[in-house]
Amino acid sequence: MEFYLYLFSLVSLGSVFHFFRLEDRIKKTIFLSFIALFIFISSIRWCNTDWEMYYNFFTSCSTIDEFTSWGIDPGYGVLNFLVKQIYDSYSFFYFVIAVILIGIKARFILAYSAVPLLSLLVWFGIYVGDIFFVRQTLAVTLTLVSFYFITKKKKIPFVLTTLLAATQQISVIAFLVAYPIYHMRLKQVHLFLMLVASLIIGRLLTPDTLLWLGTVLGVFSADGMERIATKVLLYSSSDGDSSFIIFGYIRRLIFIPFELYFMNKMVRFDSRYRGYTRLIIFGYSLYFLLSGMSSTLAMRISVAFYIYEIITIPELILMFKGLYSKLVAYVVLFAYALVKYVYIVHVYEDSYIPFKSILF
Repeated sequence: MEFYLYLFSLVSLGSVFHFFRLEDRIKKTIFLSFIALFIFISSIRWCNTDWEMYYNFFTSCSTIDEFTSWGIDPGYGVLNFLVKQIYDSYSFFYFVIAVILIGIKARFILAYSAVPLLSLLVWFGIYVGDIFFVRQTLAVTLTLVSFYFITKKKKIPFVLTTLLAATQQISVIAFLVAYPIYHMRLKQVHLFLMLVASLIIGRLLTPDTLLWLGTVLGVFSADGMERIATKVLLYSSSDGDSSFIIFGYIRRLIFIPFELYFMNKMVRFDSRYRGYTRLIIFGYSLYFLLSGMSSTLAMRISVAFYIYEIITIPELILMFKGLYSKLVAYVVLFAYALVKYVYIVHVYEDSYIPFKSILF
């Protein structure tokens, strides 16, 4: 665990430079130095969740047919195949994906965050800087490319890039509705009511309820019912204990009041803030709505929408005037990132601790 605490301390120290009166190029250099560190650590690691499955997938397949017939989403199989043709090394594969994935996240933060070093801290705290990426991480990251086309109102490129992301993991296909959600003129009260409704309905919507409704309405065929029941059972069995679910609710609710309250005021710092907030609230609502069936399923479908919290949460600090107020806000931000970070590391303790790499 010491390795992870040292790493978090280093990232936290780097984020403090946000408050220094340094040239933007110096702050950017600090930011990119951490990006290089994340890529390096991700490339040399020899541990991950579902490690055995992904490792066996890469090493045991050789042809494009083998890579695309394993039952894993075809786009990920093609990606494995292409990298293996260049160099047959699983660490090299991790390096290539880390450069793509972490590089896109870095570009996104630099392009859209008004406080990049603070966004770096939140990103690292919530998602461990994507160092331990999996297929879902790659798929969600590719939707950030789609986001560019949302802001430019280019529908066809948006759809195409979202479909490309879905080839890595099909659950991100739900991001197709992000285009209208981002541009909708939903007021704060509408977003609040959306959250409340999703919380109430989500408590009533269980796997049994879904299957019962499908039977009553005749939506699913017998084969379809069997497949859905199997899938729901698989996701439900992988949810873990209730504390993980409860923590998921609490984490999502902590900053919602602030994001909603300051949504319109934040526009003077970031013209896209309202759009981010609409996506995040929609993502939260999806999570609350589906978590009664399976928190794993809910997270996979909704995470592409609330990834934008790495922008909105740290930008809230811009609302505070005076160095003292900003530092108090930073302490809150630091504490939140630390608690989330430690919790995630402990949840996946068997995979992360001790940190194993090709070097030691």
